[in-house]
Amino acid sequence: MQVDHATLGMLVLYTRGVLADWVDLIISDLSLDSLADARIRDLERELGAPVWALEIARITYERPHAEIPGSSSFTIIRLCTVGATH
Repeated sequence: MQVDHATLGMLVLYTRGVLADWVDLIISDLSLDSLADARIRDLERELGAPVWALEIARITYERPHAEIPGSSSFTIIRLCTVGATH
């Protein structure tokens, strides 16, 4: 697993699996919309497809995320990236 801390209030986790590759996009209540939008556009360029086309699951938690100090809620968006390179 590789973690990208490039944007405030947002984590991008790359997980390489046996059957599929996943990217978990974790966005907290601390993320700044402009920075999050820019990072998502970068991620889409990297993956070669829009996030909406790769999304397979989304869940929101009303509690802090341990890797995002000060957060009080966060959303995980799972993207299936079969065949994507990073």
